[in-house]
Amino acid sequence: MKKIGIIMLLVFSLYACESSPAENESLEPPQVIEPQEPSPADEPSEEGSLNEDPTLEQETPEPEEESEDETEDPGDSTTEENTEEAINEETAQDDEAATDETEDVGSEEATDEETENSDVEETPIILSDLDRLDDVDVCRLRQTMFHDGDPPQSKGFPLGYNVVPPDGVIDIAILAVDFPDVPGDPTLIDRWVEEVYQLEAWSEFVAGDKMEYRVHFVPQWITTPREAKWYGCEGCLRQIQGDYEEGVVFRLQDEMDAIDEVFTAADDLYDWSEMEFAHMIFPPQAEAAPHYVRLYSHGGNNSTPNAGNVFVPVFGGFMGWRAPDFTDYTVWDLALHEVLHKQGLMGHGPRNGGDYSVMQDQHGYTDMILSWEAFVLGWWDENHLACISDEKLTEPFTFELDSLDANGASIEGPKNLMIPMSDEEILVIEYRTDGPFSDIPKQRHGITAYFINVNHPQFRCDGCDDLTQEEYDERNFWYYLTDPNRNHPCVVDKPHPVIGYKHNRFCKDPAYVHIPGTILSVDDITITVLDKNIVQVQKNIE
Repeated sequence: MKKIGIIMLLVFSLYACESSPAENESLEPPQVIEPQEPSPADEPSEEGSLNEDPTLEQETPEPEEESEDETEDPGDSTTEENTEEAINEETAQDDEAATDETEDVGSEEATDEETENSDVEETPIILSDLDRLDDVDVCRLRQTMFHDGDPPQSKGFPLGYNVVPPDGVIDIAILAVDFPDVPGDPTLIDRWVEEVYQLEAWSEFVAGDKMEYRVHFVPQWITTPREAKWYGCEGCLRQIQGDYEEGVVFRLQDEMDAIDEVFTAADDLYDWSEMEFAHMIFPPQAEAAPHYVRLYSHGGNNSTPNAGNVFVPVFGGFMGWRAPDFTDYTVWDLALHEVLHKQGLMGHGPRNGGDYSVMQDQHGYTDMILSWEAFVLGWWDENHLACISDEKLTEPFTFELDSLDANGASIEGPKNLMIPMSDEEILVIEYRTDGPFSDIPKQRHGITAYFINVNHPQFRCDGCDDLTQEEYDERNFWYYLTDPNRNHPCVVDKPHPVIGYKHNRFCKDPAYVHIPGTILSVDDITITVLDKNIVQVQKNIE
């Protein structure tokens, strides 16, 4: 009997060793492991896809026979190791389940965001029917009054003053003029020859086939027969600086005679009979004391030995009058500003020295002109402009604008929306960005709107620091609509060597470039900016 018992005990022990998992093989009695909280992975799934139905009877798999090579030595693992491995395994299962839950929550949130975004995209702004627009001739307001002190250029229609034609091919002479006692710097010629032809590219972009600038520039200094003082105007510069009695000027010779001497000095280099405008560049030092060189003419009777009598408007100066040692100004944009005056634009508004036109600041962020100015010159028409009378605005009118700066004359599309408010008053709305001739900072992109009264006096004062912008606007025939709830965006740029932080000077003023959500009002018209380039306009009805 003892032998039978011993044999049975050995058989039972061998069977127990073969049927135990390899990691739990031990001859020592098993340790009792405290029950763990069930992990989320162990809980029944609501969908029933991860776990089997607990009501079904579980099948017990038959133990697989293991070869002697696969059977590990029972002494390779201890009870403590078995317990630690079991706990680590359960912890890993818990972490995996938690990760799954986090991913599920993240997926749900992402789905919610996608749904919200899709809802926004699915509700676009509905634009109004363009059939409501009027012919642009409805917005062609007639200027019938001229005031003492007004320059001769035009505020409205017709374009009455233009000593340089606004259409056709315009031949522009750009000449560098120095003096026996104030010679020019040769390196400036190299710089200027690279940029003066921008005038030609500009005219193609802005005027299209309506007008073309043709530049004539001889890359050398042309020396006058007499010293710089003979071409100077002491009072001219000192009046600009504000320290000279108004109307008192001093020249050693008549200004037209001085221009004749310059033309004659360049007679073999330029055909003055073909020129419509002459822009003269002087050494910056010649414009400062004691020379004060400056030549200016709206056009008159000039003559040279080769060309005879000629009519050529002239502008010469303003490259060094503020800082004789500073020569970093570009020539072409100053010449552009001046020739546009001669072609009939009054300029210097709606905000003199502002950001949005070469006629406001010839060395500013943009060399574009305003859409109203292009309209007055006859360069832009119904292919570029939009007009709607206020009586059609009893119902809201929603309109999308093209960028004035990005799209030139060759690209059709509405670069403004004009609303005539009376026979002499009009509201003009534009969308401003960067473009081939604009480098407007992004924070100053947006909608602008300005009011014009073509029969109101012009008010221009360069550097009137004693006036608020509101006081200035009240005196002028045009001004920008501002948002009193927001300051004009500030631009942090490097200080200019001469004028300091030039483009930060409007930062404390109410904004005159507008972002979505802005509401503007003038008289009985309300403008709501719906998107960066979409506005809604409506006439207020009491």
